[in-house]
Amino acid sequence: MGNLDKDLLKEIMGISVREDSYIAGMSKIRFYGVKGGEIKVSLYDPLSPDDFLKDSQGRRVQIYRKWGSLNEGNVYRFLDGCVIDWPSGFATINIIADSVSIEFDTDSMVSIKDYNLNPDKYSF
Repeated sequence: MGNLDKDLLKEIMGISVREDSYIAGMSKIRFYGVKGGEIKVSLYDPLSPDDFLKDSQGRRVQIYRKWGSLNEGNVYRFLDGCVIDWPSGFATINIIADSVSIEFDTDSMVSIKDYNLNPDKYSF
């Protein structure tokens, strides 16, 4: 699958362009010409998994890694966040690349509103 404008895809799927979407399934993302990136993981507290691990000054404990350049000119900036299993926490990733493609089953694309109304139906 080549690059497809996300607003056009939402229009095809009948989802409002102003509405965020959720892919309730597996997807494959490919990056081409990666220039750099960064990843940050805020660790969950193993004694209280609904909260983040804090240092002695009350700040979240985070693992951070940066590589290459984040200040490239005419490139694609991909930013995503998700809960991860190991290390247990919430991760954000920022990748700078010439282009990106994503493949997924379009039947699995739902609006965030629908997801929030029925998360058990769309989670796995």
